[in-house]
Amino acid sequence: MSEENNLIYLSDDDGTEEAYSFLDLIEYDGCEYAVLYPEEGEDEGTVVILRVEDLNDDEDAYIPVDSEEILDAVFELFKERNKDSLDFE
Repeated sequence: MSEENNLIYLSDDDGTEEAYSFLDLIEYDGCEYAVLYPEEGEDEGTVVILRVEDLNDDEDAYIPVDSEEILDAVFELFKERNKDSLDFE
């Protein structure tokens, strides 16, 4: 991962890099979740929520979330926190 302004570049297992806009960091149930918006690709138009795991001082891991319950709860917190600055219709 590398950061440039509000962009985060994530690499998959094949080394393919994709750019995401970092929208927010939400704390839920003792974990932190990054809310990201894909700049291009098949996920464009929807947010991506990944659990953030601290690997060391300079590096974080972004882990996919399998639980619909957690995804829904984090997204609701995100919407509430950003209701004045983003349109959720």
